[in-house]
Amino acid sequence: MSEDNKEQYLSWKRWDDSSFGKHSKWHQAFFKSEIRKTGVTKIENVLEVGFGNGEFISFSVQSGFKTVGVEISDELVKMAGQNGYESYADLSSIPSGRLFDLIVIFDVLEHIDQHEIPSFLTSLKHFLSPGGAILARFPNGDSPFGRTHQHGDVTHKTTIGSGKIRYFAESIGLDVKYCGAPSMPIVGSPMKYAAYNIFASPLRWFFDKFFGVLYLQRGDITFAPNLTVVLARS
Repeated sequence: MSEDNKEQYLSWKRWDDSSFGKHSKWHQAFFKSEIRKTGVTKIENVLEVGFGNGEFISFSVQSGFKTVGVEISDELVKMAGQNGYESYADLSSIPSGRLFDLIVIFDVLEHIDQHEIPSFLTSLKHFLSPGGAILARFPNGDSPFGRTHQHGDVTHKTTIGSGKIRYFAESIGLDVKYCGAPSMPIVGSPMKYAAYNIFASPLRWFFDKFFGVLYLQRGDITFAPNLTVVLARS
């Protein structure tokens, strides 16, 4: 992507210094719920690859984690640095010997060519502390509702479903500890989101089971627009 296109993309995403690192009460509840899925009980060091506008990296730092961010956009790395976050333009720039209990890749894998995903995950694996985990989110290739997210961004390259992510993970010695719908937190969420989640969660569960069995003869498929995946060493 050219520099002009990068600037156009950031403008389209409405990512700028005035909004960088701002996260809502809903973000806090969501991130806490997603982290619990990893099963990592002691988190001190966190790496986020593809930190975008900084919602998670700011949450992570405020939670007391020693946090490093990686982002291919020089402008976003600059914004992160100006806001006091340790950030780099690529994984190779991270100081040698750094290991992380949690590696977060929200909305990243869909931007990578399919044949490059195993090597990318392998590079992340090298940064994992013993007992650590990789937490990923991407548009759900198993679901028709994932198409809006997948095809709503011109930089998305690869559609990934539950079967494909399991193949990628197992091919490089990672186990899939969780693969399912992202969290719909109730505790800690603003009232309107909590009320919606109380109402929607059981309906979505029924929808997944009913249509999964009806069309796929499977009860382990989610039709959520995104998938959350937790990967750990085999």
